[in-house]
Amino acid sequence: MPIPRLRDNPDYYSQKKDLVNTKDKFPSYKLIHSQVLQDCIKRVKLAFDRWFKADKNGGKLGKPRFKGKGRYRSFTYPQIKQDCIEGNKINLPKIGNIKLIQHRPLPDGFQIKTVTISRKGDGYYVTLSLEDKSVPTSTSEVEPTLKNTLGIDMGLKEFLVTSEGESVPIPQYYRSSQQRLKILQKRLSKER
Repeated sequence: MPIPRLRDNPDYYSQKKDLVNTKDKFPSYKLIHSQVLQDCIKRVKLAFDRWFKADKNGGKLGKPRFKGKGRYRSFTYPQIKQDCIEGNKINLPKIGNIKLIQHRPLPDGFQIKTVTISRKGDGYYVTLSLEDKSVPTSTSEVEPTLKNTLGIDMGLKEFLVTSEGESVPIPQYYRSSQQRLKILQKRLSKER
């Protein structure tokens, strides 16, 4: 069977469409979630876009280099179920339940948009991108007037003063914790 001629510049959509053939030729790719593979193609597209486009000074950025399968340090699930976290486990598609140490709870009303798993020197980390539905996505078309505009002046005597005359005092974090710092410094100097 003859191999079809490649397009001169394969783009993001042609590579994304060709993932089906890739999975047929390389069975190990079937073990990877399809959206993770699509996100890898998106990363390649962004790298080449940065290379072709000049930076603000007119110079070109470096050419993207090939990364083998062992060089990827992270992968992303662009979509995931909202109930993927149950107790101290996270359920990742094609991987299964994984033990999770959550350093803070998810706020109420937020939705999980993407999940990125990163490999660091001391282990794997999960980064969740959240969306708050209560925040409007589009800006309103409000014309600035004197009645709906507020001026803020940052100062040395007061933290800030508004154009309406309200002032916020400077938070004295150092002054309030100075006595405690003095005690801790004494302890530290005695330990040496």
